[in-house]
Amino acid sequence: MTHRRGVLVLLGALLVGPRTDSRQQTAAAADQSAEKTVSDLEERTCVAFHTRNLDLLRQLLSEDFVSVIDLDLQVREYILESDELPYSLCHEVQMDVNAYGAAARAYGFVVNTRGEQELISDTWIKSGNEWNLIFRRSAHLDARSYLEHALDLMQKYSWKRKEVNWPELHAATLQLAAGAKSSLDAYGALRFALSSLGDHHSYLLLSPALQKLEADYLAAEAGAGKSIQTPPEDTTPRSPYVGRYEPEGHTQSLGDRKFAVVVVPKCPVVDRTEGARYSEKLQRIIAELDSAQPSGWVVDLRGNVGGNMWPMLAGIGPVLGESLNLGGFLDTSGAIATWSYHDGIAGLSINGNESAQTGPLPGKPYRLRATPAVAVLVDSATGSSGEAVAIAFRGRARTRFFGGRTGGFSTVNQFFALADGAILNITVGVDIDRSGKVYLDGVSPDELLHGSGAAISSEKDPVVQAAINWLRQQ
Repeated sequence: MTHRRGVLVLLGALLVGPRTDSRQQTAAAADQSAEKTVSDLEERTCVAFHTRNLDLLRQLLSEDFVSVIDLDLQVREYILESDELPYSLCHEVQMDVNAYGAAARAYGFVVNTRGEQELISDTWIKSGNEWNLIFRRSAHLDARSYLEHALDLMQKYSWKRKEVNWPELHAATLQLAAGAKSSLDAYGALRFALSSLGDHHSYLLLSPALQKLEADYLAAEAGAGKSIQTPPEDTTPRSPYVGRYEPEGHTQSLGDRKFAVVVVPKCPVVDRTEGARYSEKLQRIIAELDSAQPSGWVVDLRGNVGGNMWPMLAGIGPVLGESLNLGGFLDTSGAIATWSYHDGIAGLSINGNESAQTGPLPGKPYRLRATPAVAVLVDSATGSSGEAVAIAFRGRARTRFFGGRTGGFSTVNQFFALADGAILNITVGVDIDRSGKVYLDGVSPDELLHGSGAAISSEKDPVVQAAINWLRQQ
C-alpha cells in the first residue's frame, strides 16, 4: 500500500511541494548529474582501497583528506603510507548521495569481505571538473545494536505497544538474528518483530539498492547451503479496479431517473500543483454530472490503494459536503488531528489550529445543487488513504456503503530511518470517523456484496446496481 501520513504534526508540511522555475530546474538537473558522478566515484573508491591502488587513491582523495574511523583521525599521506589500508576489505558500497553545487554528501555503508558493515559519511568537493573526497567518517555497524535500536523505536511508538510482551519479543527477535554480522543478516528478524506488533500495517521498507543487496546476500547464503529467511510475498489485495489512475464519471439511467457515478482513484502525487490538478479534474467531473440533476450519487473507491489523501478529499468535497469534522487521526497519546473540507480546500486541525493541506483550486470550488443521498463503493483493495476517504463519509446523512470489506490499512504510519538506510514504517495511530469510532482493521460495508472479479460496465456491475437500487428508494 502506498502511504500518506507521518507524525501528526508534520502531515501538512510533508505534503507541500515547492514551485520551481527554470533556474531551479536547471540547478536540480546539474545536482542530479553530480550525484550520479559521485555515486560512481564511491564505487571506484571502494575498489581502489580493496586493490590497494595508490595512484587511483591519490586522484580520488583530496590533498587535505581526513578520515575518522571510530575515534581515530588519519590524514591522507598517513593512510597511503600505512602497511594496512583502511577499507581494504571493501566489497560492496551502498550510498545515498546529495549534491549541492560544488559539494556533495554521501551517506550509507560499505560491506567488507567478511560480511560486516561500516557506516560511512563522506564529503566531496568539486574543483574545476574533478570531484575529490575531502572527509570521511566511519564506524562499525553492530547487528545486535542495530536490532535493539529498532526494537526500542517499536516499543516507544507502536500503536499496539501496550499489548505487546516486549521482553518476549525482544528475546525472540535477537534469537532469530543470532550470529548476524550485518543489517542484511537482521532483516528477517526485523520483519518478524514488525509483524508481531499485530497492527497489520507496520513493515520494513528497503530502497531498490538495499533490496538488490539483500537478494544477492540471500542467494549467496542459499548457495552455501545455509538456512535463510526470505522476504514475505506481496499480499496486497487484488482488485480489477486497481489500475485506475484518473478520476472519471458518468450518469446511469434507471427508468426516468438519472444517477451520477464518480470514480475516485488512488492519488500517488505529493506535489501541490499536481494534487490541485487531480482535485480540479474531480470537481469538474462532479459539476458536469450535477448539471444532469441526478437523483443520487455513487462514489466508487474500489481499487483505491491510497497515496495522498488530501487531493482526493478536496476533489470529492462537493459530494462529501463541507465540514470541520470529517474524521481524523488518533495517535498513541490520545491526540486527535481532525480532517476538514470547505471552500475547495482540505484541511487538518490539531489542537484547534487548522492548516490547509491543499492549495486553492485553479477555478471556483463547485457546490452541489442539493445535499444528495450517496452510495459509497469499497472493496478489499480500498486501503490506506483510500480508506481514509471512505471513513470521511461515515456519519454523513443519507449515506450507505456497498461492496467488500476494505484492506484494513486505515492507520497513521511514521517512517523511522535506520543506520543503513532501511526504514521502519511503524503504525503510530489510526483513523477515526466523525463520532470518534476507531478503524484499525478497515471499513465494513453496510451491504456485503461480491463483484464480478473483472472490471465491467456499471450497467452490468452488481455492486453498482445494488447501490443505484438503494438510491432510487431515497
